[in-house]
Amino acid sequence: MKKILLFIVVILFCQSLSAQTVDELNALGIKHAKIEKFDEAFSAFDKAINLYPNSPGAYANRGNIYRFRRNFDLAIADYSKFLDLSPDNINVLYARAGVYKEVAAFDKAISDYSRIIEINPSHPDIYFDRAYSYIRLKD
Repeated sequence: MKKILLFIVVILFCQSLSAQTVDELNALGIKHAKIEKFDEAFSAFDKAINLYPNSPGAYANRGNIYRFRRNFDLAIADYSKFLDLSPDNINVLYARAGVYKEVAAFDKAISDYSRIIEINPSHPDIYFDRAYSYIRLKD
């Protein structure tokens, strides 16, 4: 019985040594993404999400990888999850609006651009982006 208990303690101790914080995993993913090791970056962000599902940063970062890979539905899903956790983040709203624009969901892009204007009316290029989406919506 003592051996089993000791074995469990050793396993738990080893797991705590290998555990990484969400910030460490995000930093690792960003490091990999900067040198275009996108599979490794994706793995780090995915691990962060699995270990810390209520931490928004990894969703935006994984969404960027999905967007880069042109997997737009999953990019939108990750950006949306981030925004559920942190609704007033202009950068992620802008990223999601950009994906909506890429997939011709101009009404949704306009909604995100309008939300950005509510938060920060002086955001660069936002009026142009929204106007462009209105024009495309009319096509």
